[in-house]
Amino acid sequence: SLLTFSWVSKLMRRGNRPPAIEIQDLFPAPRDMLASDLALELSTSLIQREWRARKDGHDEALDHRSLAKSLLWLHRWRLLRTGILRFLNTVVQFLPALILGPLLNAIKLGDISAGQHAALQLFVVLCIKTFVENQFFYQTTMMATRVRSMLQACIYEKSLRLHDASANVPPVTLMQVDTGKVEDLTYSLHTLWDGIFQVTGYSVLLWWYLGVAGFAGIVVLLIGLPFNARLQRDLSGLNKKCLQSSDARV
Repeated sequence: SLLTFSWVSKLMRRGNRPPAIEIQDLFPAPRDMLASDLALELSTSLIQREWRARKDGHDEALDHRSLAKSLLWLHRWRLLRTGILRFLNTVVQFLPALILGPLLNAIKLGDISAGQHAALQLFVVLCIKTFVENQFFYQTTMMATRVRSMLQACIYEKSLRLHDASANVPPVTLMQVDTGKVEDLTYSLHTLWDGIFQVTGYSVLLWWYLGVAGFAGIVVLLIGLPFNARLQRDLSGLNKKCLQSSDARV
């Protein structure tokens, strides 16, 4: 079931008992996840985009912007679905902080009935959060896997028609490293707006419970932003050097 992921338990049990798992033990891949079909889907989208550009009188060669637009267009409904799930997950994530106040107040006053109701509400909210969060990660993983498989299949088909000396970057590097970067970016597509939403929501909760004193945490967060940005730039530079060294070895 896609709602409870019960198929994972069966697959894990099969993998934990001998003999070793074989290809026939795996579930067949969905039609929209086959590498050949994904490569055809992306190639068709790029050709149609180029044809429309020429029809409109724009003689533009396909570049990384055209590739990004095609990937976004092909996954527009998946992006919308994962965006809704991410929004719901963040909203549900705010609810325990709202329920925890009445629960602590009931414990303080010794009101058993109110405490039980608050505890039940907290349990239900956490169950809903677990369900929505797992659905979000599943849908995002499926989308990221599709994007990487599309790129890898297209690069592989292209490499069969090109001589190795004509490629500026080895096809193996493109298929492993560069497609991995795009896959990681796919996982983070909703991070920017969701991060702003979470900071805003938790700031409101801090002000609601602590008043002006709650903004002390926001000040600390703002002070730490330059240090975090510098750390990310340093890590990005080190990662770039590692990739250049890997390309030199290839």
